[in-house]
Amino acid sequence: MAAELREVWLVNIYAPCIAEKKQEREIFFNIDLSYLLRAIPTTMIVGGDFICVLARTDCTDHFNYSRALDDLVKGVDLFDVWATAPERGIYICYTKQGAARLGRIYVTRNIRGRKSGAETVVTAFTYHLALILRIALDLLTIRRGRGYCLMNVQILQNTHFQDKLRQQWTRWAQKRKTTRVW
Repeated sequence: MAAELREVWLVNIYAPCIAEKKQEREIFFNIDLSYLLRAIPTTMIVGGDFICVLARTDCTDHFNYSRALDDLVKGVDLFDVWATAPERGIYICYTKQGAARLGRIYVTRNIRGRKSGAETVVTAFTYHLALILRIALDLLTIRRGRGYCLMNVQILQNTHFQDKLRQQWTRWAQKRKTTRVW
């Protein structure tokens, strides 16, 4: 998925994920994503779940390396926003088998110096951490006035909604207990 926000392209990636689909993932990086990224102008932020790693420090278990992604990142001249030390990786996905940095955020050369921060945060209902990039861009902003969002509070009285929320919250709390945060 890609969107343009005042001359900055935001591209979200979700690569084919099953281990048996490694060949399909390599084709995705070599052909589909390569075509999309080369057609985009020079300013872009590319992030998402790449389902593979580029260095041994990106995982604690199975080294699911992708030559196609490595070649694409170098060929399009993208920069990883994470400043990781070679001796310690930053992981965003935790399972019983280990941890890995399957999700990443890349930026183009002309905006890499504008990063003001990058972090991960625990999220509900998944074993992945959310990736957050803070970046200062020179974009004209349009002030639209004071806005607000209203929630239909009557939904909180719905017993079906309450039961579903309770179930999801319990699952998330159990997963959170088994997730290590660095």
